[in-house]
Amino acid sequence: MLDTKLKVCLVAGSPSADVSAIAKAITTDKNIQLRKIIQVSTNKFLNDVKTSAIDSADVLFLIDFPASGSPQNLIDKILYAVNNQNKPFFILLSNSVDFGRLKLLENIFRSL
Repeated sequence: MLDTKLKVCLVAGSPSADVSAIAKAITTDKNIQLRKIIQVSTNKFLNDVKTSAIDSADVLFLIDFPASGSPQNLIDKILYAVNNQNKPFFILLSNSVDFGRLKLLENIFRSL
């Protein structure tokens, strides 16, 4: 039997009620496999999830990302996935986003 689940990677700059609500909504659909990369502090993530989840994802959910402590290699990996692999993405911004670092992602918005 082939695995036909849609693979979603949720990347969050910090744990939050938004992250919890979106993750819960996504996991109610049994046809979706959710992997989470949730930053808890500079270069520290919940459950030590590997960034390879971005590579295997069909779609990215960026929640309150990037944060001030988000590693550059994670930002670069997301940029590559969107720009070079044409991965669709959803982004939710709040006041916890580092808007200076968000400017690093501006090219993905220009391509919309």
